[in-house]
Formats: sequence, structure tokens, C-alpha cells
Amino acid sequence: MRARTFLLSLLAVASAGTTSVVVSASANGGMVDSAADATRTAERISPPVDLTPDRPRVFMAFHGTNALANNSSLDSQWSFVRQNLDGLWGNNAAISGDEIARVTNKVDTRQLITESDFRGSSFFVETYDYVERIDPRIDFEREALTFYTSEPSRWDGDTIAAARVAVDRASYGAGDDKYTNVFTGWQPQNFYTDIVRQYPPIPAGSSAERAVFEGDGIFVECPHDVCNGVEYEDGFFRAMRIARQTNQKFVWLASRLPGQPQAGWLQEFQTMYNRVSAEGLWRPGDIVVVIAYGGQYPIVPERNANGHAADTTTGIMYWALSQ
Repeated sequence: MRARTFLLSLLAVASAGTTSVVVSASANGGMVDSAADATRTAERISPPVDLTPDRPRVFMAFHGTNALANNSSLDSQWSFVRQNLDGLWGNNAAISGDEIARVTNKVDTRQLITESDFRGSSFFVETYDYVERIDPRIDFEREALTFYTSEPSRWDGDTIAAARVAVDRASYGAGDDKYTNVFTGWQPQNFYTDIVRQYPPIPAGSSAERAVFEGDGIFVECPHDVCNGVEYEDGFFRAMRIARQTNQKFVWLASRLPGQPQAGWLQEFQTMYNRVSAEGLWRPGDIVVVIAYGGQYPIVPERNANGHAADTTTGIMYWALSQ
């Protein structure tokens, strides 16, 4: 089941003007960054090259990991993931900065990609400065800031170039790395061209389309099995092929929604992951993010008694890391 191919016509990068991408310099935990810190220019540093390029990198979202942060008796039940996780995904809804610090100190990685509401406050950015300030053991390697929206019109009047300026001028702690890449974030419905589904399509020639083509990565959420031959398959694969044609990283946010069955996610995840592999669409640097909204899915153990991946949130990460 394939709709017509989404043809690309890459457009020139629009000149940076006044941006409405808001990443403010403001107080963090009672401390205010200096003007010099707020205006430092980020060094454009490529993220580490995955030593296993046949698989995408695996990131764990902070959201939904409260139990891992607060219950040390669970630590031994996700030891492989703790040691081998490739990165952390900065969706910090419903988790405190102190909990983020605790869960961060349980894993070896410090690679961070932050997800931000498109025109919202700099809450998502400032949280990680706060975490570094309260715990000197933590020094995040900031790879990218992802501006997410399911409404393409929010890009009207904005450009990736302007977003980069806003990210460079954001509030950072003294000595902190700046975010070195800008990703755009979407729902798969945004990539349909024939009909308006739950979310509107990205219009041809729009600011949103130019942002999709000109960013450093494309992030698409697709929960449990809905992108696997069900409702949003075409949109997901169109987004992924755009990432391939524009030489961007692709990020699949593999999510589990509240109220879904408490079993079967591992098999659904494996089916979708293997379909992408069979079509040869993974590239080095791509990312799979695993997130169970509200922590409403069994989170441990990562392995069953037979040593195989368990049907849990950490079990999915264990399986993906083992590919």
C-alpha cells in the first residue's frame, strides 16, 4: 500500500529575519546566565559516529522514567541498557529536574537531544542547565534541539536559519556545550499530500516545507503499531525518504500511549523496526527513541529468565541495542 511518491524540490534557504522561535535567556534555579554566555556562538561539532552503523542509535526519553529514577532496587534489572544506551531524549514532561539527575547518573551516556514546543518557553532547554548545576557529575553532550509541532502553519515566517540563531543565543550555563543541530518534529499525518487527516499536511512551497528540507534531522512520532500497515504507514515512510534524500538524520519516536494493552509492544516494535531494515532505510546516526507516556507500560526487566528481550520499555531498548 503506497501512495504516490512525495517529490522534493529543494528550495534555497531563506535569509534569517526576525524569528518567533522562542528560546529565552532567563533564570535557572535562582541563577541568571550572563549576557556573554547567552551570546556565545556554538561550535558545530558532529555527534559521535555510531560504531555499529547497521543499527540506529537508541535513546531513552526522560518522560515516563520516574520509577527508574526513584527506585534503586530496579537498577540491576536494566544493567545492559544502562551501560550501552546511546543517548537521552529531552522530553521532561511530568518528571522533575532532580529525577532527571538521578536517572542520568544511572546510565553511562551523556548524549542529549532536547525536544521543545515550537513557540513555547525555554523550559525544555533550561531544565538541563539546572540538572548540571545541581549535580556536578553531569555534563551533557548537547547534540540537537528538536522543534516539534503538528501544525505546519507555526513555521509561517520562520526559517531554520533563524532557529539556529535562536538556539545559539539561548540561555546556557557557563562552560556548557551549545546545541549543535536543529531538527524539525512532526506527526506522520503531516506528510500526506492527498487528504487532511488528524493533522494538516505540510503545504508545498511553505515555510514548513522549507524547514523540513533544511534542518539537520527529521523527527516523527509513530506509536505502537499504527505505522505498520495500518493508518499512518505512508506518512512515516515519506518522512523517512525525505530524510534520506536531504541527507538528514531520521528520528523515530516509538511511543506507547496511555490506555493501550500492557503487552505486545515489543513484537509491534520489532515488526516496524525490521520493516525499515528490510527496505534499507536506516542510516548511520539515525535514532530510535523509546517512550511510554505516563510510564504506563511495564518498565523492567530488560531481559526474561531465558536471556531474551522482555516485553517492557527497557526490554525494547535492550533488543534495539542488540541489533
